[in-house]
Order: sequence, then C-alpha cells, then structure tokens
Amino acid sequence: MSEEELLKYIAKKLQRNSATLRIDEKNLGEEGVQVLAKSPLLKTVKTLILYKSNFGDAGVRALANSTHLENLTSLSLENNLITDQGAKIIATSETFSNLTTLNLYRNQVQDAGAVAISESNVLVNLIELNLNYPQIRDASGGYADGLKT
Repeated sequence: MSEEELLKYIAKKLQRNSATLRIDEKNLGEEGVQVLAKSPLLKTVKTLILYKSNFGDAGVRALANSTHLENLTSLSLENNLITDQGAKIIATSETFSNLTTLNLYRNQVQDAGAVAISESNVLVNLIELNLNYPQIRDASGGYADGLKT
C-alpha cells in the first residue's frame, strides 16, 4: 500500500468512527507505521489497533515519537514483531502516558519487556495489559510478580 493509499484508507476508516482506528492484516511494515504516526488524522484517535501489520520495534518507536497520539488511551499491537526493546519504548514514552489498555498479544516480548512495562513511571494509568504468548516467567522459572493485569 502506497503512502497516499494508506492515508486515504485511514481517512475513510476515521469517517465512520473518529475515535477508533483499526487496521487489520494490511502488512504496513515499519514504513507504513511511520507514515501512520506522522499523520495528523490520528489527533482524534483514542483507540489504535494494528493487527498483523508486520512491524516491530522501529514501528513502535515511530508511534512513540508521534505528536498526533495525545488522546490515545488504548493501544493494541497484536500479532506483530515487537520485542523487549519495543516494550521498553512503550514503557518510557510520554506519548503513551494516558494508556489504560495495552495489548501486545502474540509478539516477541519476554521478561525484560514485561518488567519494563510493570515498572514504568509513564504507564501509571494502565489498567489492562495483555502479554499472552509467550508466557512471562521470572529468573527462577516461576511467574513474574508485580505485573499489572
């Protein structure tokens, strides 16, 4: 999908519901997420869902650096290529300070990423967190304590 096609697609989706943007299986990749993050169309978005969009930590960094996501309260990046580094980016980005829901289901986030989120001084409003698959365990092999669920 070209930059122009992506922006038209986003505008059309937001005409139906300006508070929620859901993009499913569009293979955005890192470049597509960067285009998305730079778009002023995101200013009204409270819920952003990027499902199976084929991006990783560079895409997360683009979202974290966006100046257009100040109203975001729910972020779902399910089934992508996000690692501990991406989780750490989310955990430290003021862009995500209003998040109440974070869904990183079926990514590559392991213990270090989960700990970064649970110890974040930015994600203080987080109520719901989904890190299922892989299962998060601490160094002793038991379940990690202190995770916000």
